[in-house]
Amino acid sequence: MFNFVKFMWKTGSSGNGDCPSIMEVDGGYVLVGKNLDAATTEQIQAAGRASNSGIGADETAVFLPADVIDRLRG
Repeated sequence: MFNFVKFMWKTGSSGNGDCPSIMEVDGGYVLVGKNLDAATTEQIQAAGRASNSGIGADETAVFLPADVIDRLRG
């Protein structure tokens, strides 16, 4: 699907594999995180609906530790 995939970083407390991380790809980023349970996904959906947003049928929500994203603010 992508012609370009570049690992950027992962959470600082991870070991090898199974790591929440961020990768740069053609035109954007891929976030790798933990799947949310059904109750948490519904919470996210409700918050999205309240702001006229949400999770589309072809989308998913994942959890990322703050340090994965905080590095973008650098």
